[in-house]
Amino acid sequence: MDDSDQEVTSHDGNEWTRPATLLLISLVKLLLYNEDNERLIAKHGIWKQIQSKMSKKGYNNTAEQCRGKWNTLFKGYKRMKDGNHKSGENTKRHEYGAELEFLEKSADINPKSVIESSQRNHASDSQSSEDASTPKKGNKKGTEKKAKKRQSTADVVIGYLQDVGQQMKEQDEKARQQKEEQHKEKMNVFKSLINVFKKQDD
Repeated sequence: MDDSDQEVTSHDGNEWTRPATLLLISLVKLLLYNEDNERLIAKHGIWKQIQSKMSKKGYNNTAEQCRGKWNTLFKGYKRMKDGNHKSGENTKRHEYGAELEFLEKSADINPKSVIESSQRNHASDSQSSEDASTPKKGNKKGTEKKAKKRQSTADVVIGYLQDVGQQMKEQDEKARQQKEEQHKEKMNVFKSLINVFKKQDD
């Protein structure tokens, strides 16, 4: 197992035990992926929602820790799949591989262009004996395939950019809330000082 796949310890001493990790995976699958296991655009506060559900089961990890643990699981699984794809052998295994199989249909692991290309190649091979005896009629079919591939790649890129934009929006909102809280604290201190001076004058 890579260092990045090792269990993460939360700040309050709670470890990411296997039951806690399995619960996290099930919540992510439920809230961040649709019925076809395609990733949805993360809604604002989704990790707080996941953390809340974890807390009800007795796991006191923060929303940021839940998000960090999921990123570790996701990257480890993707690295394992990429390694097996490059070597042509399924020699590497992931500790939670069975639970993370739903990611196979995710564009983050298997881009749609790769899936569609694989399906087209399979269909082409199954009909090779018939196509060999049939004369070609222009390159219209090839042009349509290239157009579909470009469109699929664009969909993946757009989805990624939307996800990044949502994350930046969440960070900006968090920073804004922190500034407001700091401003309120300063105003309270200022009001307290004014009250002290008033009492001294009296």
